Amino acid sequence: MSGAQEVLEIVRAINECWLEGRYDELRTYFSEDMVLAMPGLEERVEGREAIVDSYRQFGESAKVRVFEGGTPHVDVIGPTAVATAGFEIEYELGGTAYREAGTDLLVLQRDAGTWRVVWRTVVVSPSEGER
Repeated sequence: MSGAQEVLEIVRAINECWLEGRYDELRTYFSEDMVLAMPGLEERVEGREAIVDSYRQFGESAKVRVFEGGTPHVDVIGPTAVATAGFEIEYELGGTAYREAGTDLLVLQRDAGTWRVVWRTVVVSPSEGER
């Protein structure tokens, strides 16, 4: 399996884990020192455990009604890979319905033959948001 195919499988598995509430399995795919840059890039969540907890908090607080993730485009450059994928999501949080679309961007690093996410952000399209 090529590096790009391996990364595609990881992105698919990450989406399955958080959508199905299998948050602890996310540790398998995240580097210990991973950084999650929140939309807008000003706030950061740092470290695998804090990031897994952020997925858990969202999953336990929000009711995801629709999630459609596009097929990622993967660029592999040596031991580094960048995966970008469009997405659409509809969810309810705190009694408010949200609809967002945008791009999920993940940077992965291969270490000892294993790909792990080291950095992630979501770029939300400006025309979406609260409805």
